[in-house]
Amino acid sequence: MLVACSDAPPMPPKVVEVEHVQLAPFRFSVSLVGVIKPKYESVLTARVTGAVDTHIKAGDVVKKGDIIAEIQKADTQKNYDLAMKEAAIAKEQFERAQTLGHSKTMSKQDVEGKRIEMIRAEKQALDAKNRLEDSQFIAPFDDCIVGVYKVREGAHMNVGDVLVTVYKKGELVVTFDIPEEFMAKVNAQQHVIIGGKPFTLTGVQKLIDPESHMGPAFVNYTCDACVVGSNVNVDLVMYDGEKDISVPKEAVYYTPDQAFVYLVKDGKAALQPVKVGYTYKERTQIVEGLKTSDAVVAKGITRLFPGLDVVIFEDKSDTKVASALDKTAVADKK
Repeated sequence: MLVACSDAPPMPPKVVEVEHVQLAPFRFSVSLVGVIKPKYESVLTARVTGAVDTHIKAGDVVKKGDIIAEIQKADTQKNYDLAMKEAAIAKEQFERAQTLGHSKTMSKQDVEGKRIEMIRAEKQALDAKNRLEDSQFIAPFDDCIVGVYKVREGAHMNVGDVLVTVYKKGELVVTFDIPEEFMAKVNAQQHVIIGGKPFTLTGVQKLIDPESHMGPAFVNYTCDACVVGSNVNVDLVMYDGEKDISVPKEAVYYTPDQAFVYLVKDGKAALQPVKVGYTYKERTQIVEGLKTSDAVVAKGITRLFPGLDVVIFEDKSDTKVASALDKTAVADKK
């Protein structure tokens, strides 16, 4: 005996949470790691051999030209002082000879001899000065902070040995590397967020390292409490719009050729094709396909299909059942 099957009961409406589309600021940035470095830095190395004698303590601030340390060579300073005196005497004798030559009291040949002697004495004085400076470690700029010495007082140094690193007080840069995929869109006025404060990109080298596939960049930086050499989070702002449409990223459904969102229209789920832009944190920018006031299904799209009856979730309790999204919308039943 055959029994006729009755029609299957209709599927109950699915409860969905929606977000009404609004125009709002949208920012996309790339999170990178930078290093705080001095803008002006110099490594002082030995140019002659000998025992080192430091004149400035580590951490002290000196001005350009100050002698920070020197290689102990007693005859170097004496030879320089003597050479300078001889040069001064030779110059004085030449000037006297010039006067005598003008009055015909001294021959031109003798005057020329005094000129040659002066030139020779000045060259010797210059050579002595260079030898003296080679034995000295001199501050290269003003507001120069002396770092920690690499060798102890009195230690023997060879040519090329590092004595100390010095850097300019208060002027810093943050250096970082930009991934190849973003480099083409980076410009000279790119905004950068460091420590919650906005800066402008100071310099970028659009030359990709073949191994790391990244390019170097830096930003002039000011920070009173920063530690030189420490790492800092850098947000490179690639897009910053004032009036954009964005939706929760989990609201977007992708096929190989198209992106979609679900809208609620007349109590049913409707599949809407869209063109997406950037995705940043929990939001995806929608470039085309949506308009303000559209009701986009914000969560639970995996069990939806076009034409399915839906009911918009409305939270009337004081519990934390409702979504944490800032822009979650509920049905207006006023």
